[in-house]
Amino acid sequence: MGWGAKVWKSLLCGFCCKAVWHLLHYRIVVASSQRIIVDLFSLKDKTVAVTGASSGFGHHFAGVLADAGARVALGARRTDKIAERVKEINSAGGEAVGITLDVTQPDSCASFLSEAERKFGPIDVLINNAGVESGAKTYTMIDEDDWDYVFDTNHKSVWRLSKMYTEAVTRN
Repeated sequence: MGWGAKVWKSLLCGFCCKAVWHLLHYRIVVASSQRIIVDLFSLKDKTVAVTGASSGFGHHFAGVLADAGARVALGARRTDKIAERVKEINSAGGEAVGITLDVTQPDSCASFLSEAERKFGPIDVLINNAGVESGAKTYTMIDEDDWDYVFDTNHKSVWRLSKMYTEAVTRN
């Protein structure tokens, strides 16, 4: 797979996770003298880095990816939550590592990607899943700090991590 395809994969987000989850679970039966089940989307020997993996889609998706054969690097601020998920995945026969990640901090993003690559080799897929909201506030109640927090987490981090990932892909 070329680096361009890998870059597009890096743009996956929480909205895409459910669709990808269905794709990974889709199986086809091949007609022959016996029924053979073929896994259309095997991720065996692939490395996937997932941001926002401590809860929600990222938490669930890490398990789905591991079930499909991927080595999974889980990144989040809540290390206790990702440690639990890593233990679940590894005890089920998968390969996972938890890495502290604050997507609003460039150094944390760089460390996350380099640690995932150090542990598993080149990263094949980046899933930008981290996201926050400003809390139970209406549009008029949100101040600039709230907006910056949401924008930096939900948008700027996707750009930053995708850029770092693309640079790593072109290096490898």
